[in-house]
Amino acid sequence: MLRWTSAGAVPAPTTVQIRAEPGASAGPRAGAPAPGRALTRAELFDNLHYFTEGLRTPRTQPCATVVLSGAGVSRRSDLPDALAAASALGVQRVILHASADDSAATLGPLLPHLHRVVVPIAVPAAARVLPAPAAQVAALVPLAQVAGGEESALGAALAAARPAGVTLSLPFPVEAQAPPALGPVRRALAALVPPLVEAGLPVSIKGLPACALGVWAHLAFRTANRWYVDDAHQRAGALLFTPGVISWQKDDHCRFCSADGHCDGVFTAWARQAGRPATRPLGADLQPLDP
Repeated sequence: MLRWTSAGAVPAPTTVQIRAEPGASAGPRAGAPAPGRALTRAELFDNLHYFTEGLRTPRTQPCATVVLSGAGVSRRSDLPDALAAASALGVQRVILHASADDSAATLGPLLPHLHRVVVPIAVPAAARVLPAPAAQVAALVPLAQVAGGEESALGAALAAARPAGVTLSLPFPVEAQAPPALGPVRRALAALVPPLVEAGLPVSIKGLPACALGVWAHLAFRTANRWYVDDAHQRAGALLFTPGVISWQKDDHCRFCSADGHCDGVFTAWARQAGRPATRPLGADLQPLDP
């Protein structure tokens, strides 16, 4: 099913992100509006119902995945009841975006009811305190917060912790006025990625097109669209993450690229900047095709 937006038709999401608390949680700052307050218990349950049973119509499709976010969201007293309600409403996956305000003590009791917890990791020491069991925990590494020279140690620490997966994220336009220089990015990836791959961990990279990642082009990650709910955008007023919060665009030749299906392209905010990564279509071997 499609939704018509100012950017054209986009597939209707089957994921809803509910920002239940106003502070930021795991993930790069994408440009979502800053909530003014936490959702009330009634609002949280009302939105869970709306995006499941409320969308079970001939023209809409219910959400099968719920993402809960906001600083300290795991500490909400109503969260266990909300997880039970989501399960009863047919939600198949609940993912929690943790933050520095969440702890192993609050996350631990929730793990049996969560498909995944995404934990932000910026320094090697942080990788050693992933809440157990790490098999349910995915690590998100904001590369801008990793100091030069720490990449190898962080990669080794994450490999030892064995999370369910590792996402390496470059800054989004709201955090950086211009695209990052590719040389330093590729050097950081060359130090960080090998120990993760050798450990057999799923690794993905977001924030740059596949063709800008060099030998790591196969790790480019395409962002799935979702509904975005906060205190000011609820039920039918929810935002579409793409294009309502962030958007990407691709050059015409990108449609010939073998990585097209797992690549976001270039942030629209950077698309006309002189320093944007120049895109080139990749062949089946992920080597650039002849122009």
